[in-house]
Amino acid sequence: MIFPGTRGCRQAVNLLQLPHRMQVPIWIDEKTKDKIQGLVRLTGKPEEKVVHEVIETGLKNYQQAHRSAAKALLEIADYAKKIGAKGPKDLSVNHDKYEWDEGV
Repeated sequence: MIFPGTRGCRQAVNLLQLPHRMQVPIWIDEKTKDKIQGLVRLTGKPEEKVVHEVIETGLKNYQQAHRSAAKALLEIADYAKKIGAKGPKDLSVNHDKYEWDEGV
């Protein structure tokens, strides 16, 4: 249930407490509260369910973004191996020196 908080426009959200779930109070701004209320009206689902689904969807997207970034770096490394790219042996330690120092 969303209820008025004590800090300006912030709102507290308490998730449905079930034996296999934990209740976590979080603070959201008025804009986020309005978006959640819009989803409640749109879907006809209880507020707790909408908040849970939004968190689950956000976590999946967050994890996919990190996997995509890691995958891109691995693809760059594979490409560098294929073309025989070489770099300094101490690059992982002295990367700032090679990035910012002139004349290296």
